[in-house]
Amino acid sequence: MDENKPLETPIVSEEAQAESSTATTHTPTKAKPNTLLVVVLVILGILLVGGGAYAFITTQRKTEQEPKGRVGVEVKVNGNKEPDEEGPEKENKEEKAISKKGVVANKIFYVNSGNIFSYDIQTKQTVQLTSYTDTSHNINLNGANVINEKTLGFSRCATVTGDFACGLYTLNLETKNIDERKKLPKDEFLLMSGFATETKFSYLYMKGEKWVLALYDGGSLKNLEEVDIPEAYGRGGFIEDSEKIALSPDGKYLIHISTGSPRGSMDFNIYVYNLAENSKDIVKDATQPQWLDNGSIIYRKYMGNSGGGDGLYVYDVKTKTSEKISDLMYSSYLPNVLLGTKKIVYNNYPDKQVWLFEKANGKNVKLSDWALNPIWVNENNIAFTSVEGCSGGECDGMSDYNILGISVFDLKTNKATLIPGLNAMGPLVTEYK
Repeated sequence: MDENKPLETPIVSEEAQAESSTATTHTPTKAKPNTLLVVVLVILGILLVGGGAYAFITTQRKTEQEPKGRVGVEVKVNGNKEPDEEGPEKENKEEKAISKKGVVANKIFYVNSGNIFSYDIQTKQTVQLTSYTDTSHNINLNGANVINEKTLGFSRCATVTGDFACGLYTLNLETKNIDERKKLPKDEFLLMSGFATETKFSYLYMKGEKWVLALYDGGSLKNLEEVDIPEAYGRGGFIEDSEKIALSPDGKYLIHISTGSPRGSMDFNIYVYNLAENSKDIVKDATQPQWLDNGSIIYRKYMGNSGGGDGLYVYDVKTKTSEKISDLMYSSYLPNVLLGTKKIVYNNYPDKQVWLFEKANGKNVKLSDWALNPIWVNENNIAFTSVEGCSGGECDGMSDYNILGISVFDLKTNKATLIPGLNAMGPLVTEYK
């Protein structure tokens, strides 16, 4: 899912993010939490997705349209046809493996008014899962994920100065019990996180003049990277941006990306940490990463001012090499992978379309027009943001479209259904990372 900025910061709508597209600079503080909070909020302005953010910022130039509805396209890697070593039989086994995992199969999770809710796409039932009343705190699910069939990971921070009161938590989806897994010191402001299990997760935080990526594993805490915060940093956001922490499905690797950060205001690199070897590799000129499986990452190639991007690539964490998925549109954004398979939904952003690519057989099919930010709900359903065209002062913020709400596309019926009332509730998350 991804997918955008995580947890504990106040929720910022995509419309508000779009309005922050003018470049800005800001100065971190050594002792004034108010200024630090401003820094964090401005950083949020560059966020786009995260796995389910609501809408894109429309500063990307319109690109040429590609042929649509191509079915049965051969998948080529560096110009060569990839052998169909997986095939339908292998694919069926993978889908069966999904059901055996026992994950929550029909739920969408979202934030509204400082609490977490679920929506069941089959029963159409909405359930409030938390009951926080303290309005000085905020939850954000961006970067969170369903850990298993019973557990959702999230974090929460205060918006008041002096004590940020940040912590990482797990929520039992059946009992609604909440367990605090890691409480941060009062001067540490949590920016984003990603869970592998209830007791293994990574998070990014700011403390004084340090920007720190940490790994918590069964009670053991270590810093994977520390970066000094410059006196001034930050910028506006645009379509290529990405903010994410995600552990591989087996928990052996971790990826982190923060395209506008103390590392650099234009840091379009994916950082891959081998947790067993305590080593780090860098995938250069890359954005919007998603784990394809335990050993590979799918991402969008970043081309800077030379054309905006070059479609989707796959990076092998062992060979440390990247290969392009040929025959996909160079305007492909935000790949989101179905857990346990190599089925990928993605955006053709300039045309505001959602497509489905099946790596096993090379099929590449357009699912919907006027749709953004696709994420898997289960093997048969995909959620996305439905939008409509607009003109002049009728548009939302700086966008060239208006948001209608969240829809669910059924792959069996090839129909999308708009969820009543679910249109501005903060980022979505499903069980698929």
